[in-house]
Amino acid sequence: MTRISQMLALVGLLFASTAAFAQRCDVASAFAGTIAEARTQLEAAVVRDQLVRKNLGGVGDSSAMNPLSPEEKDKRIKERLTVDRENLALLDTIVCKFVWPTKSAFGEKAALAAFLIVQHSPLPVQETYLPSLKAAVVAKEADPTHLATLEDRINVRNGRPQVYGSQVCYRPGGGFAWRPLVEENEAKLDAIRASIGLRSISQYAAAFGGRYTPPSQLGCK
Repeated sequence: MTRISQMLALVGLLFASTAAFAQRCDVASAFAGTIAEARTQLEAAVVRDQLVRKNLGGVGDSSAMNPLSPEEKDKRIKERLTVDRENLALLDTIVCKFVWPTKSAFGEKAALAAFLIVQHSPLPVQETYLPSLKAAVVAKEADPTHLATLEDRINVRNGRPQVYGSQVCYRPGGGFAWRPLVEENEAKLDAIRASIGLRSISQYAAAFGGRYTPPSQLGCK
């Protein structure tokens, strides 16, 4: 892709995202409270977001110590989807009235909540909110690691390789593997990650109880 075509694609994405965001605001209920009240509700939303994911336990990981029954798994997935929808509806009302929740106005926890809500939303929602998060990062009002993680998620969902190595999958036989990467070399990948404040890929892997293996050697399928 040439430099000009890349710029045109970016402009096209910006216009599409702006139009999609306007459509979301057309149907979103008006947030009736203040920024302080919005902050409180977002802080509660992040608690709900993490709780339903903790309750899912080892869903998707066949090596989990206490796998859920199919019935319980289905019940908990439905609970997660309900919470995700409710949290997204809340974020829509807040952003449409104010702005993307910034660290200085809304606080660190509310800013984290906004990122997590979008990160756990459908792809079209992620693409719609991506420019808002980018603008907040440029203004130093959002964590650049949040942007990196969201960009990776969007790339993976669109069938493109990720840049920062934040996206993994659970393998049917147990353990996990990395989604395709633009740069697999560990040293070069670490430099890319360090540029936006992410720890090394080996440290990230250790948090999952494993170690980094390039996706070309151990993939998700």
